[in-house]
Amino acid sequence: MFIAACLILLAAHRHRQIAGWPLVRVDQIGPCMNFARVRVEGMLESDARRLANGSILYFIDDGTGTLPVFRDRAPDADMPPAGERIGAEGILLFGRNRDLRMRAYRVERSTLLPSRPDPGDDTLSSVVLAEPDTWRTVRGEVVRLGCPGQGSNAPHRIILRDASGELEVVHWLELERPPAVGDWIEARGKVGRYKGRAQLKVIRSADVRIVEGG
Repeated sequence: MFIAACLILLAAHRHRQIAGWPLVRVDQIGPCMNFARVRVEGMLESDARRLANGSILYFIDDGTGTLPVFRDRAPDADMPPAGERIGAEGILLFGRNRDLRMRAYRVERSTLLPSRPDPGDDTLSSVVLAEPDTWRTVRGEVVRLGCPGQGSNAPHRIILRDASGELEVVHWLELERPPAVGDWIEARGKVGRYKGRAQLKVIRSADVRIVEGG
């Protein structure tokens, strides 16, 4: 019986290696999953950064929540920027205060993952109705611009318009080619709200680009 049990465990282990570890949503994770080995996929909320002990910290946002993911070692070339889609496999850990994190054994960048389109259409009015913290890509004409004063922590504001309405795009970036009124741009970011109004928050400069109008 001992040999049979070992064979069953070996078969289960090999099945997991072949099938992969279960993909979970952040909002589904609870304390009962402490030490569970799972997979999460989502967008980086901020640039991956190296900590003082040499490990790498990723904040992965899957649209339902954000999970801090730690990886012991990674080369400098494998430090994806904010907004990039990644997947991570590892063990879930809960601290004394039920602080959730993952210790990752493997992290895959977007080039290894299938693309996943944003939900719904990309009209500006659809973003106004979208759930906060979801990622969306929009296109529209720049009708107004707002720039923060010197020393201000306020964001840059780009007001876009399309046939469905208007939307405010905000960012704290230095764009290589800042848009002007009348330009058509494509922007990708996270849906947010400020004083009851919907906004699209852009995290990296590559996600704002000038395109042909119409």
